[in-house]
Amino acid sequence: MSVLVSVAIAFVVFLYVRMNRQARQNWLQKLDLPGRWQADRNEGQEGKEGKEGQAPLELTLNGALDRGNFALQQGDTVRRGTWRLSGHTLILYSEQAEQSFDLHLFKPGNIGLEESEGVRHVLHKAADNVVPLRDTSS
Repeated sequence: MSVLVSVAIAFVVFLYVRMNRQARQNWLQKLDLPGRWQADRNEGQEGKEGKEGQAPLELTLNGALDRGNFALQQGDTVRRGTWRLSGHTLILYSEQAEQSFDLHLFKPGNIGLEESEGVRHVLHKAADNVVPLRDTSS
C-alpha cells in the first residue's frame, strides 16, 4: 500500500513540475525577448518614465528565450555583456556592472522594465526583420 501512495505522490509531483515548466515556456514564447527593443520616443524628456534629461534606451537581446548576449545603448553610451531571465527579473551582466530590472509584459511586443531605483522604461520590439517579397536589385 505504501508503494502505491509513493508512486501516486511521485506522479503528482511530476505533473506539477511538468505543468510549471510548460507554463514558463509559454510565457517565454509570449515575451519573445530576443530582438531589438526601443524605448518610447518621449521617454527621457520628462521625469515620469525615465530620469529627466536622460536619453531613451535601446536594448538588443540575442540568444535563447531566457539568456544570451545583450547590447544596451543609452545616448552615446553602449554596454555589452550577457543577460538572463530569472523569474520576472531581467539581469544584465557586463564588465562594468550587473544591472537587474523587474520585467512586465503589457502585451506581445510591449514590455516594461523597472530598475531597482524605481525608474521605469516602456519598450517596444522593433520590427526590422522584414524580408522583401520581390527582387529590388534591378
